[in-house]
Amino acid sequence: MAAASGGGQDPAFTLKDIDQVDIPELVQYAVTFIGRELSLNSLTRYLITLAIAVGGIAAIWLVKGLISRWATKWLASVDRHRVDYRMAEDVGNTLVPLLYLFPLYFALNTLSFSRPLHNFISFIILVLFITRTVRFFSSLASFATDAYLRRHSQSLDSTVGRALSPIIRVLFWTIGLTIILDNMGFQISSLLAGLGIVGVAVGLAGQTILGDFFGYLVIIMDRPFSIGDYVSAGDAAGTVESIGLKTTRLRTTSGEVIVCPNGDISKQRIANYRLMYRRGSTFTFGVAYETEPAKVRAIPDMVRDAAVNIGNLDITHVFFTGFGDSSLNFQVAVSVGGRDLNEAMAAQQELYLGIMERFATEGIIFAYPTRTLYFANATPPVHAGAGVP
Repeated sequence: MAAASGGGQDPAFTLKDIDQVDIPELVQYAVTFIGRELSLNSLTRYLITLAIAVGGIAAIWLVKGLISRWATKWLASVDRHRVDYRMAEDVGNTLVPLLYLFPLYFALNTLSFSRPLHNFISFIILVLFITRTVRFFSSLASFATDAYLRRHSQSLDSTVGRALSPIIRVLFWTIGLTIILDNMGFQISSLLAGLGIVGVAVGLAGQTILGDFFGYLVIIMDRPFSIGDYVSAGDAAGTVESIGLKTTRLRTTSGEVIVCPNGDISKQRIANYRLMYRRGSTFTFGVAYETEPAKVRAIPDMVRDAAVNIGNLDITHVFFTGFGDSSLNFQVAVSVGGRDLNEAMAAQQELYLGIMERFATEGIIFAYPTRTLYFANATPPVHAGAGVP
C-alpha cells in the first residue's frame, strides 16, 4: 500500500481524563479523519481495488475444492496405507484461507493512505497472514508426525502422539508470536536474551527434570520400545506400562512396578525382547559313566526325537562335549520361534520332559556328583614259614 505524501497535520486530540471526553468532538475527529483518507484516492481506484479483491477471492472460492482435494491427494501419496485422510483434508482446508489473503493484499496495495493508516492496515494483514500460516504449518507438521508414527504402528491419538501434538503447536505459535512482537516494535533480541538467562537459571536448577524430559523426547522419537514391550535397561527389566514426561514404568514378572527416570533409560543399553523373532538357549546335562558306549552314541538322536512333536522348537545342535569329574557331558542348543517368553519356556519344558521319559525307557541314568574311594591294605601280607619277630 502506497502511503500518501504531504497533506496537513492531523487534528490534535488528546484524552487527559476519561471523564473529559467530548463525544461530539470525538465523532467530528473520526469523520474528518475518514473523509481525509477517502479523499486520497479516486472512485476509479476504489472500483479497481474492489474488483481485484472480489475477483481474486471469488476465483479462489471457486477452485477451493480442487485445491483442497489436490493437497489431500498429494499428502496421501506419501504413504497410502498409513496416512490419516482426515488430517490430510485438514491441511488442505487450512491452505485455502491463507490464499484468500493474497488478492486482499494486492487489492489494498493499489490504494494510497496516510502513513499511520498504511502502517495499521499492513500490520493487520501481517497478523492475519502469520496466524493463518502458523495454522497451516502446524497442520502440516502434525500430519507429517502422524504419518511417521503410523509407520511404527502408532498415531497422534496414541500416548506418544498426544504428547507430541501440544509441543508442535506451541513451537509454531511461539515463532509466530515472536514475529508479531518484532513488527510491533518490541526488542526481540533483548527479550530473547532475557529468556535465555532465565532458561539457563531454570536449567541449572532443574537439570534432572530437563534431562528426564529430553530423555522422553529421545524415547518417543527414536522408539527403542513401546508400551507392552518386555525390555531390560541396566538392572531394570519388565513390561513397559507407561511412558511419561519424566519416568517410564516397568512391571516385572514378579508383579512390582519399577519407576525408571527417562534420562537414565536413554543412557542405558536397552534390550527389547518383543523384537525377537526366535529365542535361542543352550543347556547341558550329564549321564553316568556306567552308560554303555552304544547308548552314549545314540543320545543326540534321542534328544532330537524328543523335540519332533514340539511346535516352533528346533534343535540347533547336540554334542558329546567331554568327560566330567562324575559324568559324560552333553550340550544342547535349541531355538524357539515367536516373541512370547512364556511360550518359549513351555516348549523348552516339554523338551526336558521328553528327554527324561526317553532316558527312563532306555535305562540311561542322569549323573550327579559322586566319588568312588579305593582303600589299599596298609599291613604287609604274612608268608607261610616266615618267623614272627
